[in-house]
Amino acid sequence: MKKPIRNFLFYLFTFWIFSDFLHVFSYHGPEHLIQAALTLTLLNLFIRPIINLLFLPINLITLGFLSWIPSLLTLYLTTFLTPNFTLNQLTLPAFSILRLHFPRLHFGWFSSLLVIFFLFKFTHRLLRKFM
Repeated sequence: MKKPIRNFLFYLFTFWIFSDFLHVFSYHGPEHLIQAALTLTLLNLFIRPIINLLFLPINLITLGFLSWIPSLLTLYLTTFLTPNFTLNQLTLPAFSILRLHFPRLHFGWFSSLLVIFFLFKFTHRLLRKFM
């Protein structure tokens, strides 16, 4: 019982960080943010094991290289099932470092989902490690 509550709080904090500072999630009030964190927690508890079983042949063929796809699907299902909680397209501003100029990057919807997913997983694991 302790682990789902802890995951819910980590998801809530991560959604808040990503929506307020990176502007990749948009929501219409804190109740939608709480609902999205609760949806992701419940999807990881009940639906993700089923998705893992469905993707077992693919994971065996690729030797686990595509084992991140079920987690990506649960994040997509969270944005799909939670009303007034949407994923925005990611845009990185142009910047320069030591005479290297990087242009502005605009990601499409699916590539934004991929980048946000990997950042989301990294942030969640970092929180789990230090808490």
